[in-house]
Formats: sequence, C-alpha cells, structure tokens
Amino acid sequence: MNDYRDIAELHSFEGFNMIPVNEDKSPMAWLAGTEYLYNPITVFDNRYIAPRIAVTCGVASGGLEVFDFDKHQGQDIDSVFNDFMTHDEVIAVVTQGMAAIYKTPSGGYHFMIRSGRHFSNTSVLSRYADGNVMIEVRGGGSYVVCHPSEGYTHTAGVEMIKLQNIDLQLRTSLYTIARTYNAYIKPEQGTVKTGSWGNFDKSKAWGKFNEEGEDEAKQVLKEFGWQLDKIRHKDGVELWTRPGKTKGVSATLGQYPNMFYVWSSNAEPFEYMKGYTYTDILKLLKFNNDWNETKQYLIEKYAPEVVPEPEQEINVIKFPVEVFPEAIQSYISELNRTLNYKMDFLSVSFMFTMATINGNSIKLRVKNGWTAATTFWFAVVGDSGVMKTHPVTQMIKPLKQIDNSSKDIYDYQMEEYNRLDESQKKKVEKPVFKQLLIEDFTLEACHWIHKHNPKGLGLYKDELVGFINDMNKYRKGSDEQFWLQSFNNSSYIVNRVTKEPLIINDIMVNIIGSIQLSILQQAVKAANGNGLIERFLYTTSESNIYPLSMDDINKEWIDWYNSNLVAIEKSFVYAEQPTIIEMTPEALKLMIEYDTALCNIQTSEDTSAGMRNYLNKIKTYIPRLALLTCIIDVCFDGGVYLVDDRHMKKATMIADYFISSAKFIFQEADRLDDINSVKRFLVSKGLSKTDQIREMLAKGFKQVDIAKVIQSPKSYISKIAQDVRK
Repeated sequence: MNDYRDIAELHSFEGFNMIPVNEDKSPMAWLAGTEYLYNPITVFDNRYIAPRIAVTCGVASGGLEVFDFDKHQGQDIDSVFNDFMTHDEVIAVVTQGMAAIYKTPSGGYHFMIRSGRHFSNTSVLSRYADGNVMIEVRGGGSYVVCHPSEGYTHTAGVEMIKLQNIDLQLRTSLYTIARTYNAYIKPEQGTVKTGSWGNFDKSKAWGKFNEEGEDEAKQVLKEFGWQLDKIRHKDGVELWTRPGKTKGVSATLGQYPNMFYVWSSNAEPFEYMKGYTYTDILKLLKFNNDWNETKQYLIEKYAPEVVPEPEQEINVIKFPVEVFPEAIQSYISELNRTLNYKMDFLSVSFMFTMATINGNSIKLRVKNGWTAATTFWFAVVGDSGVMKTHPVTQMIKPLKQIDNSSKDIYDYQMEEYNRLDESQKKKVEKPVFKQLLIEDFTLEACHWIHKHNPKGLGLYKDELVGFINDMNKYRKGSDEQFWLQSFNNSSYIVNRVTKEPLIINDIMVNIIGSIQLSILQQAVKAANGNGLIERFLYTTSESNIYPLSMDDINKEWIDWYNSNLVAIEKSFVYAEQPTIIEMTPEALKLMIEYDTALCNIQTSEDTSAGMRNYLNKIKTYIPRLALLTCIIDVCFDGGVYLVDDRHMKKATMIADYFISSAKFIFQEADRLDDINSVKRFLVSKGLSKTDQIREMLAKGFKQVDIAKVIQSPKSYISKIAQDVRK
C-alpha cells in the first residue's frame, strides 16, 4: 500500500480529481455509487492509502484529456509515439507547457492535455492493422492511473499538476495527427466513407489511373494550392496541408493504399474525413467535378499505342505425307484430288485411327523409366465453310465399322444372357459392349467404357471448341486430372459415393476434332495455364474453299482402306500387359539432337512464352511419333517392331510440321489480341463500327484482321478502305 493523501490533496488544489485504485486499476470499494468521475472529491483520509492512484478525465479535472498510446499486445508503439512527437504542432504543445507525458508500466505512453470546457468523451483515434487499439483519447467519463503510482515515469513536457490549458486549434491538430496513424480497415464497411472509392479495375482507364496515377494526382493537388508538409519516417505516409494554411495535417496520402484521406473540415471541394482515389482528385480539382470530362481525359490518356509490327515470316510447311507407306500416300492423294479433302486433315486423321487401333498394345522404351505410348490429341483447324468434318470421318470410318461389329456381338450375347434364369445369370458374367470410338459422352461414362476396353479409346469431337473451353474452365479438380493422366498414359482412380472405386490402368484416349481458327485463337488466349491447350497438335489453318471436281474416287480405294484397317485392329490384341519394343542407338542419338535443337529455340529471346510451353509438349511427342510410324510401316510394308533412325527422321519431319502450324496460330492470337485492345478503346470512345474501321485502317491494320475483330464482312471493310484512300 502507498500513502497518496498528500498527493491527492495537492492535485485537488490545482483542479485535478484524484481517486485511489486497486492493483488491477479498479476503483476502491468505497467509491461505488459515488459521482467521482464528474464531481471532485474533497476528503483525503486513510482511504487514500491504496495500491495506486488515478486521475479522472473530463469535467472533474478541468477538461483533462489523455492520449493513451497503447502496446498491450506487444506492438511497436515506440515508433508511433516518437514519430508523433516530431510534428511541429506537438512540439509547440510540449514546449509551451500544454502537455505532460508519462511512460506507463506496459511500455505505452500517456500524453496529457487540459482543454477546460472543450473536452471530448473517450474515443479510439487509431488502431493497428489487426484491429487492436493503438491510440485512444480518455475524456469525460473515464480515468487513468497516473504518477506517482509505481511504473509511471515522467518523460517530457511539464508535470501534470503544472498543465496549461491548450489552444483549441492545437488540440484539433493533435486529434488529427493521432488519427493519421490508423492502419485498420473494417472488413465490411471500412473505416472511411466510400463514395466512388474502390474502383481499381485496370481494364477501365479510371481504374488504371487509381493504381498508377499518383504522380499526376500530386501535381494536380499542388496546382490547386495543396502543399506536402512532411513524409512520416515511420511508414512513408505523406502529410498534406490544405490551401490557405501554412502548416498542419489536412490530409494524408498513403495511410490507406492509393487513397487521399481528408482530415480537414475546411478543404473544399473535399469533404471532412473521407477518402478519395486519384481519379476523384482529378475529377474534383482539374475537371470541376465533371465525370464525363474526367472519363474522356483518362480514356485518351490510356489509349493503346499499338502499331502493327511487320509480320515475321513463318515458314508454314505442308504435312510430310511421304512419311507414310506408298499405299497410304496414294489413298490420301486420291481423296484430295477427287473430293478436295485437305491432305493435312486426312493425314492426322489416319494417324489418329492407327494410334487408336494400337492403343496400349505396343509401347516404346525410350529410356529406363520412360515408356512412350501412341497417345495423340489432334486439332483440325480451318475457317468456317472449309471441309473439316468430311475428311476426318472418312479416315476414322474403320473404327466405326469395328464398333458396329462389336455391337452386333454384344447384342447376340445379351440375347443369350437374357434367356438365362436368375440363378444361371449369377454363374456367368454379364456381356459388355467393348466400344472403341466415343463421340457423345460424359466423363463418368468414359471411365466405364475405358474399363471395359483397357486397350484404349478414340474420342472424336466434330466441334472441338466445347471440349477445349471446358478444359480451360477446369481448375485443380478431377476432370483436369483425368485428362492430364490420360495424356501421360498413367493410371487413374475414380471414386464415387454410390459406386465401387474404379481403377483405370494406362489411360489411353486419343482425341481428334475440328475447330475454326478464330475460335481457337480465343481459346489460346483464355487458357488458364494448366497446359492442356498446349498438348494438342494443330494442323495448318485452311481458309480456301475449292469447287467440286468432276473426278470420282474409285470405291475399291475406300474398301481397301477400310478392310485393311479393320484387319489390322484384329491383330492388335491387348493381354493386360503391353508389348515393349526398343529403339536403336542411332534413333536415340537423332532424338537427343532434335531435343537439343528445340532447347535452343526455347531459350531464344525471339520465342514467345506460348511457343516455349508448346515445344515442351512437342518433346514428349517425338518418341510417340517414332513409335507410330514404326507401327504403320510394319502393318503396311512388313518388318519387325524396332524404332530405328528412319522412324526418328519421320518423327522429326512430322514434328516440324506441327511446330510451324503452332507458330502461326500463336502469332495470329497475339496479333489479334493487339487489334482487339485497340477495338476496346475505340468502343469506349463511343465510335460507330464504321468509324472504328476507319481508325484501324489509319493505324495500318490489315483488312482481314479488322474483319475478324469487328465481325463485319470483308467486302464492307474493303469499301471503307477505298473511301479512306480517296
């Protein structure tokens, strides 16, 4: 216990209301029910022998207010308080006898002032980022433990008993400065009035300015009389002074991210205690609060400076049909001559058919731990109106014939099965349809179809866009994982709530489908980075439409092709384990040389990020292509299953074709992305389609590209171009 009787009486004489408190800072029991917070106590007897002594704030102590700098949670209050003490207004208060400063036992600070009749009630001025109190002012209705209680030491200013009444303008400045340290924003409504605050969508010019326009916003503030008073060393927050005032904090910049926060009630056109974005500053000051003028200025400011670059010459090569046996070359040539089917489309469709026929039957050992399978994803690319579906269906027709025969067998077996009684059915397995080609399917159905045909499947999607877009939407879920495992010929476990777990070993799903170039370019830009879009092998884009030929293909050609592939499929029997074949040292050497060449392309500064990723997938395709060409050669020309240098050379020739096709597609996507950014800008200016076309022509864009992004007929673009030239 300590004897505070004399202390209490002395302070009472100077107008301070002192009360005894317990060790836990609670008032002594005899104070219960009294009005000690508002009425001074005048009797200082043995009841003032207590663990600690406190002083009441507000009216009973002549308007005493205490700024409590708190660090109860162990925060760094010293840096805040030390920075607070550097302000000119604070220095003036301290040096003129208007402040008494004490350090508390917890490491915080009490900054005491006396304001006569102009005190406030207790309120929080600033919080830490986690929401805990940083600076709280104790006013009417509260008290603070004070010196000479143990642990409370006088550090600066006068002693509390000698406090002079504070100038009201300086008092207001203290409140403002203390508030500027607030680092907390409420999760929902925030600690500031929102107004137009919060638009940081960088696809909009004003959102972009809110992120990037700090320097220009500051320049505008200075032009209209605002001054940068100081930059706070603690956190880099800028303290600004309003026009007509020489010193003091009227606003902060950086206290909240990208926000100009006004603390002054005399800073028109800004409102008191409200946050403003850089766009708001521009609108209110430079454009006299006219949003339309502000918007137009920002749109012009961020107009894309896109100048069409000279197109890099891409050597788009033809598919090397010579890699196939002569009989297949002849069949493809006849289909091209008589039906105008593009040879590229026919070639990849043949590869898809042979890869599906083989499935998991024969694989290639590349190195220990690396086995290649004939898994391929093909995209047949052509403009609208170009024949894409017909050449694909022509070449995959043997797969449909095989499925038709399999369905006949299944139907017969089911008839026999249905004739059995229930007891007999329990003794035999129920027949299953061993399907090879799937078109209309759900992923769950695909799982079960594959389970019944472990050799593998072929997936044909006439319009590939839906399938690719679905892939782009996948995140880290089961659908994406299935297709990734499928591409890698890995195993996959299907878990369903209502069914038994299903294990699919060596997933083998070859894919082929057609897609328009413009739609493919959109899909490339929309890709979510999961790498699925780069796993497709793209044909060169066909835009020409050819007239029908008078010549007709001999039906014997078609019968020969179909019957041969059906017979080949029967020879590929998958007996739970694949046949593993080898490659010669010469073939491996060629593969490594080609891989090194691709690495050099990938590390070149001229190679785009999209092509770098694509070349990674091409590397995985090289041994697959060598294996497939080996299988095709053996099936049509005889020989042994051994990948040699001939097959590796064929593989690199085919890979070169797909690389050149991909370069064209990715470059086209990048170029159209540039022109689309110009279109978005022109649309934001409110220009008509005709005026948009004129602007794009003036910038040097090609008519064909303008037609794609504006979605207008080429003839209309050409007409406007003629008018522009006139």
